[in-house]
Formats: sequence, structure tokens, C-alpha cells
Amino acid sequence: MPSATPAIKHLLQTIMRMNNTTMTKTSIGLLGLLFVSSLLASCGKTNAAADHSTNTDTVWVTAAAPEIKMMARTVTASGLLSTPTEAVLSFKTPGLIESMSAEEGRFVKKGTQLATLNLTEINAMHSQARIACEKAQRDLDRVKKLYADSVATFEQLQNAQSAFDAAKASLEQARFNVDHSRICAPVDGYILHTFAHAGEMSGAGLPIVLFGHSSDGEWAVTVGATDREVVQLSLSDKATITVDAYPNVQFQGAVTEIASFPDKNTGAYPVKIHFNAHGHKLAVGFSAKVKILPSAAARRVLVPIDALTELDHMQASIWGLEEATGTARKVPVTVDYIDGATAVLSMPDTSSVRSTMRLVTSGQNKIYPHSVVRIQQ
Repeated sequence: MPSATPAIKHLLQTIMRMNNTTMTKTSIGLLGLLFVSSLLASCGKTNAAADHSTNTDTVWVTAAAPEIKMMARTVTASGLLSTPTEAVLSFKTPGLIESMSAEEGRFVKKGTQLATLNLTEINAMHSQARIACEKAQRDLDRVKKLYADSVATFEQLQNAQSAFDAAKASLEQARFNVDHSRICAPVDGYILHTFAHAGEMSGAGLPIVLFGHSSDGEWAVTVGATDREVVQLSLSDKATITVDAYPNVQFQGAVTEIASFPDKNTGAYPVKIHFNAHGHKLAVGFSAKVKILPSAAARRVLVPIDALTELDHMQASIWGLEEATGTARKVPVTVDYIDGATAVLSMPDTSSVRSTMRLVTSGQNKIYPHSVVRIQQ
């Protein structure tokens, strides 16, 4: 049997050798049956392989056309409301914090006292400066009289005047330190955050209170953007803001700040959006959902999600149908993102997909290299 496989030939030779021995007829019959079964199985595999490689049967599929257009991906994020203007308030001098009346989220009027230092040491320094200034004033008055009587020289008069001026400046500095040993609200606004508590030591210039000011209904919300999102954003990009307090109201805003460095806790890039409440009552800390539409558009290909096959970590394949020849071609693509039932392909893949191409959306598993593909109407 010239078409038999090597295994079948070996089995046939074994049977022929057994015929020359004292083997029973039953054994020879069983080996013959085994030979026929092996031959049929081998022929079945060969025919199946041949069918797959030469299959020209018509495969009926459904298909849809891709959409190619210039578009920008909407950046969706959430954050908390805050005031558009913020200031970090601190003490001018170091000292022990005596009281801390600032409460986060509280609205305060201009001039409201928020925190104070213990004034024992600061008042003592002020008293020393006042006493030194009074002494310098007496010394200057005495030298002036002596100079008028030609007892003191003009140089002595100048030295006394300089000493008084220096003492007076020290007194003004001490008085300034006393005045700035308490923190008061600079304008009407909100306490956004506190950094210290009563009884703690504070250094000069260290942040104590984060104060926010909102005027004429202006508000801000800060959201985090990923590295892929932040490169699409620009200042003045339009944004839509919704808050849980007014679910049916959409506030219109714009991007005002884009951070150059990610937040060390979240790894996202902070993006600030300003908007006007237009008479709606809002408060610091309200939860807000933000949709930012980047102004920079790029060429994108939109395909039905059913057209994707072998999707793995945003790498996939699609079958592009050539209607003129009735054949389908597999094209590897990279998915940028998925929006509902639509997959948006990354820009490098747009050159491999044409707007005139039809994409197979069902029946992909029936297509073989030589299949004739037809669209089911």
C-alpha cells in the first residue's frame, strides 16, 4: 500500500510475519481489524486537513463599516469642590500655639481670629525693645542740650541720633511680631485645611491654615488625570461639571491649571477646573464629576466592538472584507479605549483600516484562508 503511513506499514509487516508462525486464526483476525481501523482514522485526518486547507465553501457573515474621523477622547474624572483662590496662612515668628479655632470646611468672615501663639516670650521681647527705645530717646535729648552748650561734639550728637533710630526700628519690629502672632481671616472665605493644633510648636512661616476665597459664585474642582490623559489636555479646554446636590444641572467650566508633576500619593496629575455656580448654593467638599473635552483632536478609527477578535491587553485583530474578491484579511490593531459598543483604535492603526472596508462582526471563527466570504443581508 504505497499511500499507507509508516505506522500502518509497520503493522502490516507484523501481521505478515505472524502468518508464518503458529499464530491462531483469531489473533490474525484481530490484528487485521486493528489495521483497518488505523487506516480509516489516518484517511479521516488526512481528508480533514485537506478540507481546511482547500475549503472554498461560502461563509456567510455580518459586517459593518468603520468610521474614521477627527476626534478627542473625553477625560472623565471626579474630585471635590474648593475655592478658586487659596492662601497658606502662617505665623511671622516661631512659638508655641496657644489656641486653634479654625475648623476645616467652616465659612468665616474677614478678621475672624483663627489661631494665636503664646505671647509670653513675644511680649517680653517687645518690652525690651520699648525700654531700649525710651533710653535712646533720653540719651538723645541730653546730648542735644550738651551740644547746644558746646559741651558735646557734633559727632556725639550724630551717634546719639543713630542709636535712637536703631532702637526705634527694633521697637517697630517687636510690635510687628506681636501683631502677627495671631492668624485672622484676610477676607470672607473657607477654612480648607489645618496643618497644626494647639500646644504644638510652630516655626516661622510654616503652614498653619489653608484658606480659600470665593467671590461672585466662582468655584474650582481639582481632578486627577493619568499620563495618557494629561498629554491631551490644554489650558482653557472646556469642561462640564455635575454635583450630587444638583444632579440635573450641568455647570460649564474650563481648565485653568495642569500640574507638571504627579501627586505623590495617587500618581495622577492634578488638573484644576474653574466654573461659576450661577446662583446655586455650593459648599467646599462637595463631590463633583467632571468631563473635559480636549481641544486637540486626532484621527481615530471607530469600529464595532463585535469586530474585535483575540483581544488581549488592548491588542486585537479584525477581519477586513474585500467584497470584490469575496475574501477576508486579518488585520492586527491596537485599541485605544472602548466606549460602550464602540472600540476606538489608536492612530498608528488608522492606515491599515479604510473607510470603504467592511469589517466582519460575526462568523469570524468560520473563516479559513481560502474561504469565500459573503455578507448576510
